[in-house]
Amino acid sequence: MRNRLRLAARIFRDNFSEPTRPYKLTFAATGRCNSQCRSCGSWRHESVDELKLEEIERFFVVNHRFQWLDFTGGEYFLRDDAVEIARIALRHNRHCFHFHVPTNAVEPERTVAGVRQLIRHAPDLFTLTLSLDGPPALHDRIRGIPGNWDSVMTVYRELEGLQTASFRIFFGFTLNPWNLGHFSSAVMAVQQRFPKVTIRHFHMNVMHRSSHYYRTEGASPVFVGRDQELLAEVERFRRGIRRRLDPIAVLEHRYLARIKTYLDTHRSPLPCQAMAGSLFLAADGTVYPCSIWDRPLGNLRRDGFDMQPLLAAAGEVRQTIRAERCPGCWTPCEAYPSILAAFLHPRHLFS
Repeated sequence: MRNRLRLAARIFRDNFSEPTRPYKLTFAATGRCNSQCRSCGSWRHESVDELKLEEIERFFVVNHRFQWLDFTGGEYFLRDDAVEIARIALRHNRHCFHFHVPTNAVEPERTVAGVRQLIRHAPDLFTLTLSLDGPPALHDRIRGIPGNWDSVMTVYRELEGLQTASFRIFFGFTLNPWNLGHFSSAVMAVQQRFPKVTIRHFHMNVMHRSSHYYRTEGASPVFVGRDQELLAEVERFRRGIRRRLDPIAVLEHRYLARIKTYLDTHRSPLPCQAMAGSLFLAADGTVYPCSIWDRPLGNLRRDGFDMQPLLAAAGEVRQTIRAERCPGCWTPCEAYPSILAAFLHPRHLFS
């Protein structure tokens, strides 16, 4: 409860003043991936110079005020020390409230074993997102791995009984040019296996491009000429979650409600909190403002493991973001802190 209140207090302050230290970290602990997604190119590249466990601990010894940790890849569980990384991070960040890990579930036994161990070290809230981009055949085509839909179902079957108020599982549906119009069929396919699953067990986000993270070139958004199809899909999902008072659902509802603005303007619909509320750390120790903008702020090995000097020296980058001269995006990793920082603003309070 204390960590929840600390995070709430931080968010309250962010609504009235410019933050000086990010509270949310997205750490791509590895670039290795055993998917072959159409929407991502990271699997085509070798992941080199990944931070070693002792280097990761050096980072968290100094940077121990994160209240929201998002550990990803590549595929996070391909690191043999995935559990130990999380244990170290959570031990040093004693005030962390939310810990999140997405997974492709290509190797279900590895994933299940890792999650079972993570639950023992988790903070107040641990959420696991199982990537699911459509019904069985479509999902496997998009992900490039035959049988991947079944392995996602295996992971859910093994872990669903462990869910509590502190551990929650969601299916993550990323809207992309290949699965528009297939969200409902994806939900129904899961329900055939697990009748108790509802639309409320799903997350939805929009595909982006990123040269440093996804290893994809070109601008976002990627739905040229198909905005109405995308918005219709979003609205179907919003109708299913809009009456929930659950904080995660409220946050997601506000994220989805602003996708049209993003498609129209190609800009963040709200003042972006990259470098102020959130930060991105790559597997090789390079620090970026976010998962999208390929603008390195520095590297831990070269510039030191304390992120504060890096942020202080890159003040002009933050000013560029505030002036909306960055590439512009609306990914949940960056959008959620932006939504929270504008939650009490009169212009957005009732939107």
